[in-house]
This record gives sequence, C-alpha cells and structure tokens, in this order.
Amino acid sequence: MKTTATPTVVPSRPPLNTLLFTSGGKGGPGKSVSLVGAADWLAVRGRAFIALDCDQENKNKKSSFANSFPEGMVGRPDLRTEAACDKLLITAAEAKTGLVLADLPANSGSDFLAWWRKVGTPENLAALNLRVIMLGVITSEPSTFDSVMDWAEVLQGSATYMLCLNRRHASRSEMPLEELMPEYFASEEGRAFRAALHPVEVEIPAMQEKAMAAMLASGQLPSVAANSPGIFVLDRTRIRSWAAQLHANLDAAEKTLHLLD
Repeated sequence: MKTTATPTVVPSRPPLNTLLFTSGGKGGPGKSVSLVGAADWLAVRGRAFIALDCDQENKNKKSSFANSFPEGMVGRPDLRTEAACDKLLITAAEAKTGLVLADLPANSGSDFLAWWRKVGTPENLAALNLRVIMLGVITSEPSTFDSVMDWAEVLQGSATYMLCLNRRHASRSEMPLEELMPEYFASEEGRAFRAALHPVEVEIPAMQEKAMAAMLASGQLPSVAANSPGIFVLDRTRIRSWAAQLHANLDAAEKTLHLLD
C-alpha cells in the first residue's frame, strides 16, 4: 500500500512585542520631546501603541510626555519599586497593541538599572517574547553621551539603541552633527560604542524656542498642533516643518527599528 508522509507542522513564532523607553538620565536634553515626536510619527502612520509617562516629578509640566495626549490616554506608573518595574515589562509583553512607549523619570538610572541587571537579561526577554529599544538623546553637551554610556554598560546587548541626535537650538541648525557632538562622533569611546552596539541614529531637527513652547503647551501631538487655530500661524508652520523632517528621519530608521510591523 502506498503511503503519504504527513508533513511536519512547525508552529510559527509569535511576533515580538516591543517596549520603547527613554533612558532616564539627566533631565533637559529632550528625551520627552523625542518620544513625543516618535509617538506622533507612529500615530500618523496608523500604528497603535500604549503610552506610559513614568516621570512622577514631571507630570504637571507642559513638557511632560503625557501632556501631548488627551487626558486619560496615558498611564502613569511609578517605577520606584521593583514590583512596578516588573509590571512595566509585563504590560509591554502582554500589550495587545504590540508596542508600549514609556518615558522614564529623569535621574532614574541607579534604581532602574540595578533592577535591570537582575531581570532584564536576554533570557528573560526571550521568555517574555519581548524586545527592548532604549531611546537615548545626544546633544552638544558631553554629559548626554556619558548618560547613554552609563545605561549601555548595563543594558549591553539586551536592547536596541535608538539615539536621537538633538540639534535643539535653531542657531546651530546648520552645523554638521559631527562638529556639534564631538564626544559622540570623534572620541575613542564614541567610536567604540557605535562599532559594538550599532545604534540607530535619528536626527531631531532644531525648532525655534517659541514654536517649541507653543507645541508643548498645546496638549497635542505635533501633527495635530501644527493645524491648531490656537497657535500662531508662523509657529504652526515651524511645528509642521519640524514634524515633517523628523518623520522623514524616522521613516529611514524604520528599516532597522521595525516599529510599524
């Protein structure tokens, strides 16, 4: 009797969920603004996500991550306990959207990284079917690269590094990034970091300070604020240009980040 072999069915691996969080280093370089820009890009592209603002000290400020969303749309976990940190990973691993954006508190480094050493291992992340993207920000200030290095020493290869190269001030908008950020591009430590961890670099354009303040005060994501009648028309133009440039930069980075999958 002729028999037909039964094909072996190999179950496909479920898609990875993604946790994108800001490195909670020194406040001021633009981590929240960079995450707001990424959230805006995702929203315009139709990608659903869960937004978490973990910065308890910044929650009433117009520059907070949560301020760019309608009230009630952003979770506010307090990461000052290990249980809360555990919950952050669990939330990301179980999110039906497949993507969680979390803005960590400024200066949260030591506590969060001590916890990460214990639980953020590649083995644990693989068991959770979770990938992690760390959003760090580099400016002309040397301390910003130092902060990224502090986190990289702990995260090592357990995370993908999304480095936002933030021009910040319009007065330096035409200066080559290599000259604006020599600690990152020209130092031996910077070259070693890039060679070992292959960060995905996203340039954050400069924006005139008055327009940036209007965008942050609006309580809206940039692409919405750019069309808001409550913002002066020239500021709306500047916001629209900033968002368009940032979106184009994120489109290029998407080839590696895969945030729209």
